[in-house]
Amino acid sequence: MSVSFQLKSSKKIPTIPGTRTCTGKSQSLVSSGIVSLDCILGGGIPVGNILLVEEDEFSFFSQLFMKYFISEGVVCGHSSLLASLDVNTNKIISELPAPICPDRPPDHQNVSGSGGISSQSSDLKIAWRYHDTPVVQSAPSTVFGHQFDLANQMSSDIITNAEVLHWQPNHDKSIGYHNELLQMLDEKLIKGGHKLNDPSKPPRRTILRIAIHSIGSPLWGSPFHLPQFFYRLRSLIHTSLSVCLVTIPSRLIQAAVCALSGGEEIVNVISRCQHLSDCAIRLESLADNDEPAYAEYSGLLYLNKLSSTNVLSPHVPDTIDWAFKLRKRRFIIEKLHLPPELADSSQREQDESASIGCSSISKKIGADIDF
Repeated sequence: MSVSFQLKSSKKIPTIPGTRTCTGKSQSLVSSGIVSLDCILGGGIPVGNILLVEEDEFSFFSQLFMKYFISEGVVCGHSSLLASLDVNTNKIISELPAPICPDRPPDHQNVSGSGGISSQSSDLKIAWRYHDTPVVQSAPSTVFGHQFDLANQMSSDIITNAEVLHWQPNHDKSIGYHNELLQMLDEKLIKGGHKLNDPSKPPRRTILRIAIHSIGSPLWGSPFHLPQFFYRLRSLIHTSLSVCLVTIPSRLIQAAVCALSGGEEIVNVISRCQHLSDCAIRLESLADNDEPAYAEYSGLLYLNKLSSTNVLSPHVPDTIDWAFKLRKRRFIIEKLHLPPELADSSQREQDESASIGCSSISKKIGADIDF
């Protein structure tokens, strides 16, 4: 008895500018603004998902992730909303990177990890025994999304024509910042036509990109409200044409929870926030790391959770070890490659001294023995 499966037609999935339809999962994807991150996440961020980013020590790279996220939305014509109590959101918008080629996505180019040779050069002659060996890509790439130049800022005319909103808190202590932000998001989703279950009017065929910076910092109040906030935020995002990127200072939250509860709930707050999110990553800066193995990298990226929307199992990347480089014009995430042996390591010096000592002793013993 044979069992066959047939995918349903993707005509029911709405075609929205700046999105890509994944027929195998019956979902729409948007780009995070970072080409290599889209490939790690399985092609992009599914519409209606929350991407949780645990900030690095000084939140420099997490802000860079947010700038890429908003810049991609501006280029694609999406609506954007920024919320923060720690930094000025107008300053973040003024520092958005400029797109390299806004009219078309970057070319698909596979780079091998050994020599940087493109896989498109099929005329290259190699040994027959390595002909069927799969090519290892150190830097993942995809045709989805745009590339941006960090050395140039986005034109003010492009930002003016884009729909970018800023959350202005009313500082009402009776409501709280978390409830105030959720009420504002609910009103924006309804007025903007992004709600899917609103019978009053059809949903607007555009995406709302929501960027919440450093929620859980001391300015937001008690960190024990974070799981409830993520639970209510999840219900709003999952029933609308929107994508949310949230950054949290996990180190500050752990310190605050430890001080308030004596260390009993230090892990539960962060893990509950990860559980209520669809994707969760953690950034670690290598600015104070003097290890020679990480000399060419700016930081490390850890995958804590990947989206499993409309699938039985989430996307599994080739490896879990990722590192990122910050160059003058580009931000790249690639597989972490460590050198096989460090020439200036103390262990190598000990091994060499030991081998030299053994050889000298053997020569001396051989000289004293007569045959």
